[in-house]
Amino acid sequence: MSNKNGDGSITIKGVMQIDKDIALSGLSNEEILEKQRKKDKRQRLAKDVFHSMRGKLIMSQALFLAMEAMMKRPEVGTGEGELEREPSNGRDMKLLYEELFPLHQQMPMMDMTWDGETRRKKMEEQLTYNDKVLNTYGN
Repeated sequence: MSNKNGDGSITIKGVMQIDKDIALSGLSNEEILEKQRKKDKRQRLAKDVFHSMRGKLIMSQALFLAMEAMMKRPEVGTGEGELEREPSNGRDMKLLYEELFPLHQQMPMMDMTWDGETRRKKMEEQLTYNDKVLNTYGN
């Protein structure tokens, strides 16, 4: 993959994209290559997690929590540094959530002392809340 030259520099055979921060770090060529290999390995791992069932669940949860947080923002900013709801972002998050990452549903923590009616009521309350979050961004 690389070839040491007589002057201590390294010629890379083929093309290897080097991260800008790594390239500008002041490291030797060999250290840059090693650091880039480690970064590439972490990126492959991240992609593997992303495409796994766990990754899909994490993305689903992140989208739901982001929609929930945005729902609490005012529809129009007050001009005092308060963030607006950003409805177009919310609609796109809802689309991603419903079509690509529908796994996560916020559910109440179950108390094993609850009777069946209490458990049903708590779950219905949470599902109603989930619908409220999703319906904030239209159908």
